[in-house]
Amino acid sequence: MVTSYVRLGRMEDARGALKQALEAEPQWSQLNERNNHLERPYKDSAVFERQLEDLAAAGLPELPFGYDGELVDRLNSEEIKAMTFGHALRAKDMRSGSSFTDVIASNGTIQSSGDFGQDTATIQYLGNSLICYRWKDTGPNCAAVFRSRNETSKAAGEFTWSTLGANIGIRWKSSRLDVSLE
Repeated sequence: MVTSYVRLGRMEDARGALKQALEAEPQWSQLNERNNHLERPYKDSAVFERQLEDLAAAGLPELPFGYDGELVDRLNSEEIKAMTFGHALRAKDMRSGSSFTDVIASNGTIQSSGDFGQDTATIQYLGNSLICYRWKDTGPNCAAVFRSRNETSKAAGEFTWSTLGANIGIRWKSSRLDVSLE
């Protein structure tokens, strides 16, 4: 309904419909939509991109959990690639305390192991300051990456990954992950 109103030029109605939808599902975001598109892709990705633009025009937040996609601490796609591809990341789920290690090859594929077991993933999307993977066991997951604002964490090379994590599985149980680059 929201995108139909936008296409018709009825922005007030689009914002009203979006407000109702967000009241029912407050964590709905453009990141959710990107993740859903990877799970059930449109035959023509241009249709999806146009709908995402319409949702953004109506005011759908880019990221869940109150993250601001315009923060200067946010890594762009090239920074994400440079900081992760070809590295091992030691991480801790901020909610559960589970630790894990992601070994990321130079092509972006991941071998992950930790308290949850093991999983592998291939990159599906890297653009618009997002990175999206398809995990063998749990399916797609997209994230935005932020530099830590805490000086101690920043000096230690820690980052925060903002991801959906609501129903993806143990690997992405948390909405945010502390990540230290080796």
